[in-house]
Amino acid sequence: MCMHLTVVVPTAAVEQLQLALPTFAPARPEPYPEVVAAIARGGECFSLGVQCACDLIRRGATRSERIEKRAKREHWSRNKLQRALQGLRDDWSGLHPEVREALAALAESIGTLSVFLFWTGRGGRSDVREEREVDPDSFRSDPSLLVDNCLLVVRKKGC
Repeated sequence: MCMHLTVVVPTAAVEQLQLALPTFAPARPEPYPEVVAAIARGGECFSLGVQCACDLIRRGATRSERIEKRAKREHWSRNKLQRALQGLRDDWSGLHPEVREALAALAESIGTLSVFLFWTGRGGRSDVREEREVDPDSFRSDPSLLVDNCLLVVRKKGC
């Protein structure tokens, strides 16, 4: 099974979406017609990622959270913990921060876009079980907002 991430933008914003996304998260037309039917609402649907979105999303704790948990369990000194955390790169969870930033900035520019995350393959579900609306700043800063089978509408205040 793979994770699948779909973004819906107005037709007039398709080129902006293509330009805004990082190169490791290309947008291609959504391949699942049942997803398009459920979430398009007059916009254009695009699947993000290379074949799937598994490389764009991480579940669970960040590396620093795992290190802090281990430090507590093993009673590390404060200095040892600081050394372990020093220079830590690639420390994120949820949707990749560059993709979150690109989509939040695009929502601020065009007014509204929607994001939908679901599992594909055997046992996967592509139905919308919940719908939430958030502002671009919340989407940018809170990776926990994007959950399975929830249509997340990122709307600029006043739109």
